[in-house]
Amino acid sequence: MSPLAGPRRRGALLATSLAAAALVLAVRLPGAVDAAAFLGPACLLLLLLALGRYPGERALLSVARRSRVRVTVGATRAYRRITANMPRGGALLASALAGRAPPPISRPL
Repeated sequence: MSPLAGPRRRGALLATSLAAAALVLAVRLPGAVDAAAFLGPACLLLLLLALGRYPGERALLSVARRSRVRVTVGATRAYRRITANMPRGGALLASALAGRAPPPISRPL
């Protein structure tokens, strides 16, 4: 390894080599091949993120640039936000339970 390589890159290389060695040893276990096939893409993505490479970043940025809304002079007036008057959270639970009266008290004989 080059002495010019940074510690972050060395750590990623070490982690990759340890993961490869663990994979070679784990293949002997029953069901390990299925687990490796299932977890392989996630591990590869995690490795790329650890190396500082972000897959799809350029594509996402180009889509974001194209989808920006251009505001014209006539479109700057404020729109009134339409809201529904629906109960939320604890008020929703309270309104659902409020329709039922408590059970009648029975008198002992």
